[in-house]
Amino acid sequence: MDFVWVILAAAACAGLLYLSYRIEPHFVSKDGERFMATMQTLGQHDVPDSRIREVRGRFLDDGLIRFDQKQSVRRTSTNWRVVERSPLQAKGKVIFTVAQESGPVSGTARRAALRLPASSTLIARLDELAATGSEPRS
Repeated sequence: MDFVWVILAAAACAGLLYLSYRIEPHFVSKDGERFMATMQTLGQHDVPDSRIREVRGRFLDDGLIRFDQKQSVRRTSTNWRVVERSPLQAKGKVIFTVAQESGPVSGTARRAALRLPASSTLIARLDELAATGSEPRS
């Protein structure tokens, strides 16, 4: 009988682990200026080159978004601009392509995929930023 309880406990843990990977964090403040979403950096030819990470975003006055990303103990803050709404959509998700405002090397800008639930209130604002076509500053 103990064997059955061990198997049930292992199955419950596996089920909870599966659910934790399926649920993506998302939050938008009441004023719509701050939010939490998931982001994945893109490499050459816009192929994902990192795992999906949780980021906190804040809209800046000049149309940029400041993302705070926790990496182990420290947090990094970088400014990004919305490039476009990606034509590739996941089930129940809307994906926006964003580019880092100033890359680590002059002339290079990292790109990333910002993932939001399809029911998010942020989608209209990000569509507006993508439509303005804000070009990177030199």
